[in-house]
Parts: sequence; structure tokens; C-alpha cells
Amino acid sequence: MTQRFLSFVQGLCYVNVTTHFIFSITITTTIIITTITIIIIIIIIIIVNIILNIIKIVVNPLSTMTCFHIYSAYYLVIYIASETHVGIEIVKTVAFNLLISIDPS
Repeated sequence: MTQRFLSFVQGLCYVNVTTHFIFSITITTTIIITTITIIIIIIIIIIVNIILNIIKIVVNPLSTMTCFHIYSAYYLVIYIASETHVGIEIVKTVAFNLLISIDPS
């Protein structure tokens, strides 16, 4: 009787451990799939945002400079490039004016 009871208890413990293991794997898999889905959604949102910013810059470049918001790294690069271009134009104009104003005598 005691032997049968012990084997019954061992069987229950084995089933519980196996069930717990399968439950843990299921929960872990669900968490991994949810995390991957969230990451993919974030990547899609970033890509769509970049594409919309490119379209906005191509369609109306003046509006991007008057109402400027940094939504992505691409915007920042465009802004820095345009500011650098303006800075270079100012330096060229000042240098040209200095060269013209030099008295050759």
C-alpha cells in the first residue's frame, strides 16, 4: 500500500513538474513573440515617419524650415546640412566683399 502511494505521489510530482515546465515555455514564448511584435511595430512607425518626412521636405522645403520639429535623425541631418550651406554662403559673401574692398594701390 505504501509503495503504491509513493509511486502515485511521484507520478503526480512528475506531472506537475512537466505541466509547470510546459506552462513556463508557453509564457516565455508568448512574451518573446509580443516583444518581437512591438519592436517590429516601432520599426515600421520609424520607417513610415522617415518616408513622410522625406516627402514633406521634397514637396515643400520652406515649410520644413519655418516649422521645424526633429522627428527623426534624417530631419536633423537635413537641418544641419542646410544650416551649414547657409553658413558657407555667408562666409563666401563676406570673403568676396573683403576681396573687392581691398585697395590695389
